[in-house]
Amino acid sequence: MHRMIKPFIEHSTANEDILLYEGDMTFYTGFGMFPELKCTGKAVYEWLPFPRVMYYFQKYDVHGLIISEEQKIFHKPLAARTVIHTLHETALHSVEAYIDSYETGDRYKQFDFLQYRLANLFGFGFAKNEKRDITEEQDYFITFTINDYELSLQHFMHEAKTQSIIRGGFMLTGAVEIRKTGKKISLSEADELMEIFRKYLSFFNGHMITPAIVSGVVENQVTYQSFRSIHDAESFSPTMSWLPRYAHKKQLDASWKKFYAFYQTKNEKDCLELVIHWYLVSLYTKSGVEASLVLIQNALELLCSWILVEREFILDKNDNDISAASKINILLTWAGILNKIPDALKHLTGFANSNNILSGPEAITHIRNKMVHPDLKNRKRYREFTFPVKYEALQMALNYCELVLLRLLEYNDGYRSRINRNAISDKIGADPFVPWNKEEKVD
Repeated sequence: MHRMIKPFIEHSTANEDILLYEGDMTFYTGFGMFPELKCTGKAVYEWLPFPRVMYYFQKYDVHGLIISEEQKIFHKPLAARTVIHTLHETALHSVEAYIDSYETGDRYKQFDFLQYRLANLFGFGFAKNEKRDITEEQDYFITFTINDYELSLQHFMHEAKTQSIIRGGFMLTGAVEIRKTGKKISLSEADELMEIFRKYLSFFNGHMITPAIVSGVVENQVTYQSFRSIHDAESFSPTMSWLPRYAHKKQLDASWKKFYAFYQTKNEKDCLELVIHWYLVSLYTKSGVEASLVLIQNALELLCSWILVEREFILDKNDNDISAASKINILLTWAGILNKIPDALKHLTGFANSNNILSGPEAITHIRNKMVHPDLKNRKRYREFTFPVKYEALQMALNYCELVLLRLLEYNDGYRSRINRNAISDKIGADPFVPWNKEEKVD
């Protein structure tokens, strides 16, 4: 049944603080004669430098006490005494501190469903069938299923003030609701499923998804809420996702099921997580194109080991004489991806021709090796690489990684090519299909 999601927390401007509480509170010191310290202040959900619950308070009676980590604070409507992490005292009797989670209500209750508000989920639409027909209502909504669970996803990018995120930070632009068919659901099982699902979403989003705020719902009433500090959340930076403007719902649901299946085996879970982590970090290019090139080749070599050696037995683990370029070439052949440097990459094509380089993987490894083995000869050669050559090599390597992962997930629909930017379109059905889909149709 199609359900549009109604967010319980509204947030339409990037980095806009959310006031959680203001008033009296008690600080539990655990020290002898003065185990409690009365305070007044406020709790705020802040987004920068990372999403976190911050306390700003004034101490009434100091008694020479020192506020330190692992002590607790409480006030209504908090569900329990909460451990605080002190940052610093900003002035006489004034303290700033943060906590891991601001929780109200009973976290151990069984819920009808749990809603997760997502930060930095960006624009896309969903087609309901192989013809990519859509209605306006269904444009931004999709339901995924796994076992007895239903995960409904909606994004609100079209409703938000999108320009406010351009300079970085966080904005709540999506929501996921998790239900269990015919049964109540617990927070712990929903959290476990959401952790897997957010990694999947991050791959097709091109940016790490941050499930910042959780609401537990019983009979259409919010009975539990948690605002979570997320230390490893990534501030917005403009990146391009492989996801087409309108993606086929059945194809995404099928690839999600394959993704989930990999998570049931520790080794495959570890491989998939690490590849996606390196892929996303490479996309950001915050440490420069060079660092991204090194990381994305690491991801490709891990895919070679995982797929060619451990899953398909195409190569033997003792095949140490095969170069990295050759292994990546074999990986591309397995996936049905051409290894020729695309004509659209004119700078990289010219570089390859002048250096007798015959394939895309050879170009990537050639540039990368000159960086990670910086002897005198390689340093001299590396200085001759222009930025456009390195940038185009990175785009090609990212494209390889995306397509191999999509092949692994048995995805057969359209994708946005980061190589041929002219192929990117907002028209339904205008994006190219993955190269192994020769018939250009999906089931």
